[in-house]
Amino acid sequence: MENLYRKRVRDYADAVRSNGGFTETSPFVGIADAGLGGQAGPVGWGTMHPQLQWLLHRYYGEEVLLDEQYEATSKWLSLLKQTAGPSFILNNGLGDWMLLSAAPPATFTGTFFYYSNLRIYLYISSVLNKHHDRNNTVNLAEYASIANSTAAAFNKLFLNNSTGTYYKGTQTEQSLPLWVGLVAPGDRPKVLQALLDDIETYKGHLTTGCFGINYELQALTELGRANVAHDIINQPDYPGYGYMLSQNATTLWESWFWSDNTYSHNHAMFGSVGEWFFKAVLGINLYNASVDPYQQQPSDTPRQHQLFYIQPRVITSKLTWARGSYSSMYGVIRVSWQLDGSTFILDVTIPANTRAIVTIPGITATPPQCQPTMQHHHQQQQQQQQQQQQQQQQQHSCYDNPLNMAYSVELGSGEYVCKSVVAL
Repeated sequence: MENLYRKRVRDYADAVRSNGGFTETSPFVGIADAGLGGQAGPVGWGTMHPQLQWLLHRYYGEEVLLDEQYEATSKWLSLLKQTAGPSFILNNGLGDWMLLSAAPPATFTGTFFYYSNLRIYLYISSVLNKHHDRNNTVNLAEYASIANSTAAAFNKLFLNNSTGTYYKGTQTEQSLPLWVGLVAPGDRPKVLQALLDDIETYKGHLTTGCFGINYELQALTELGRANVAHDIINQPDYPGYGYMLSQNATTLWESWFWSDNTYSHNHAMFGSVGEWFFKAVLGINLYNASVDPYQQQPSDTPRQHQLFYIQPRVITSKLTWARGSYSSMYGVIRVSWQLDGSTFILDVTIPANTRAIVTIPGITATPPQCQPTMQHHHQQQQQQQQQQQQQQQQQHSCYDNPLNMAYSVELGSGEYVCKSVVAL
């Protein structure tokens, strides 16, 4: 997928408009609904150009493309800055496409995307160690200040401090600021509770569109409510993924409802649920998603001793096992786990020249015990030595994680079986 995503970034740059705006489609076919002028598309669609670069760096250590595209990215940010103006509020876009609740104003989603773009641009600039834009006309400290001012303006306009609700408190309106870091740490419990209340109002069903569902699942998971995200996904009736399955769908639709003459029945825009399966159910994360998503982390250092994270989040009476693998640039990461009574058993394969922080979910009664597996008899002695070293390592690296009520342990490359008694 790495080469495909590189191509898509270049496709968008190839179709860029004279004002620096990216088109809704590339190649450009004349569609510019709710765009930024000059035939540029809306901010939500144009965000794909910088966001793909951010993801390519996160997952593949890509830097050459980031440098190649830096001028186009800088012009895009300049257009957003000019459009938002001194109010720091961007009134643009199609909102959360295909949502089922009342639509938030374009100022809400437009400013959310503006803030996201600012954070991504600062991230890319940090990776490339750039302190000015390509034309050396804008000091990047200015963009950091703009990001802070944008967050302040957004919260002043939309946040009800007493209730923790953003605008009208829909799932989209609560989820977007929670995930991107617009919510101050002290306000997160109230904002999360307002999100949970709205989900309960709709009896555990989603009301989000194509953008909101992604951020809703991620925000719930990272704030310790992955069980709620699991229940949303597993609702069997309308609206949701289960409803599509009940209608014999074999691919994702473009809408939550059945359409026999307008909307596609093979559309990827609700496909963020697939990412959630890998990150939350299997627990494979190539970076620590519990911290600011646009903050560089040790695991961002490309093509070195890679650090990643294994942290299954969804273990309930409704979901007691999972297994799967992810082909990373460093090798195949395999995870298989099951809940046997109160014993959580995790089998994990960590590729050569990498290391992983393995976190056992739930309120653990005992720290995890991780032992190397024996694949071949002639490896027994080597594995025993690794086991002794690993036990010594665990004594120093096993720690209580109060945020998620879980234990974590750092492991080197190899195959392990980890066991822990858990109370869910």
